Amino acid sequence: MAIFWVTSLLVLLVTVAYVWFNDEKLNSIPPELVKLTSNRWSPGFMKRALQKAKDEKTPFRRENLPARTGRRYVVVGGAGFLGQCIVRQLLERGEDPLKIRVLDVQPPKSPSVGFVKVDISDPKAVDAAFGEPWPPEVELESELTVFHTAAVIRFWERHTSLLHLSSKVNVEGTRNIMDASIKAGASVLLYTSSSAVGTFPTKMFMWPWESYARRKGGVQVMRDGMTLPRDEDQFSAYALTKLMAERMVLGADRSVSGSGSGTSSQGKVLRTGALRPGGIIYGPGDKMLIERFVANETNVTFSPNTVIASIYVENCSLAHLLYEQRLIGIQGQTRGGVGGVQSHDSEVKKNMDIGGQAFFVTDPGPPPTTLDHHNLATIVSGGKMQTKLISPTLITAIAHLVEWYYLSRVNLEKSQRYKWACRFMPKLSGTIVMVQPSTLVTACSHLYIDDERARRRVEEGGLGYRGLCETIEGVCRSILDEQEAQGKRV
Repeated sequence: MAIFWVTSLLVLLVTVAYVWFNDEKLNSIPPELVKLTSNRWSPGFMKRALQKAKDEKTPFRRENLPARTGRRYVVVGGAGFLGQCIVRQLLERGEDPLKIRVLDVQPPKSPSVGFVKVDISDPKAVDAAFGEPWPPEVELESELTVFHTAAVIRFWERHTSLLHLSSKVNVEGTRNIMDASIKAGASVLLYTSSSAVGTFPTKMFMWPWESYARRKGGVQVMRDGMTLPRDEDQFSAYALTKLMAERMVLGADRSVSGSGSGTSSQGKVLRTGALRPGGIIYGPGDKMLIERFVANETNVTFSPNTVIASIYVENCSLAHLLYEQRLIGIQGQTRGGVGGVQSHDSEVKKNMDIGGQAFFVTDPGPPPTTLDHHNLATIVSGGKMQTKLISPTLITAIAHLVEWYYLSRVNLEKSQRYKWACRFMPKLSGTIVMVQPSTLVTACSHLYIDDERARRRVEEGGLGYRGLCETIEGVCRSILDEQEAQGKRV
């Protein structure tokens, strides 16, 4: 009996020691990132940023946006978080609301723009939505731009048997949008991809003798031109479907567009591109981060020192408009009709052809840590929002158990013989379903995004992107707006 208790005590002590040492490694900031996060958000810095957000108007005004084009616009997912921001900026810069059409499963907030309810996974429904007559005041000769922002974001799933839950919308839906854009004679198609396509899986359980420097996937620097994870190495089913869709859209660059057939009497050519925003898109109306911050007086984190790049939704929308401006400018230089042959004058040399490419974009300035976000939320709330720290090692163990349960139930649902067992296994929902290993990849990996190429000048092959709002200001504005929406404004 004594041997049992001694053995149990030793196992407990070893487990506690392992958890403590593993947590210390996971919660450390590697030396290579210290210089990027040396300017941590001090209380004084956060209070000044909060006051600035309260006193100053949004910088995303007409004079800071690309010029009005007078084109027709189809915004797929235009009632969603990013899509409605693109619609708002289009209207802000003076585009005719009659020339803007939103395709979504729910109506947009702006009643002045057109709306067609559509399931983008249905090709016939998508063709019908694109074929809907425009208002009589709209000139059909005006060029057409398509922004495709719609997606199913199931980042917690990684097993291949669950791929179809994301691919139906993210891959098949994108194919339908691409085909319909070509039939409709669109000349620009921009796809919202994700920085997830460049994110590698990470190791959470480390051997006692391993240093953080040897942790696989612990520090990830993403930039244009990087070698992306292979399909089988993508950290989640969501990331894989976004990569598959991105490839399709970029592969369609220079496709003949118009007349609903394989030829174009008008010689239109579709130019495409993709944005990889990251790592997290946040802002007013963000249900994944900001809304949860404000709704809960106590928020938990298991990765306080993790450095994660993010992008304010208005910055992300601006990047889309800038890429559109670049593709329109390239088309204006194109000579030689359908073949897309460009002249070689000085004007063309000033504007390099960046069609069919993908750009990482993020907020300007050094990326903050997770705890910086939480501390800022506490200050903005007047001290009402508090943060509790939990062990990343323990949450990883729980995540594997949740995934096992989740997959077991999915497999039982498919089984004719054992489907009855689902009655004794409640379906997971809410936050708990997201606590799976794939979620920990983005939560516990230091993700740094270098968007230097997007920030290059136009003549250097960039977008001329300059985010108008740093992360600290963006989070302040987002929390203030959400507090007002929830009636919790301090």
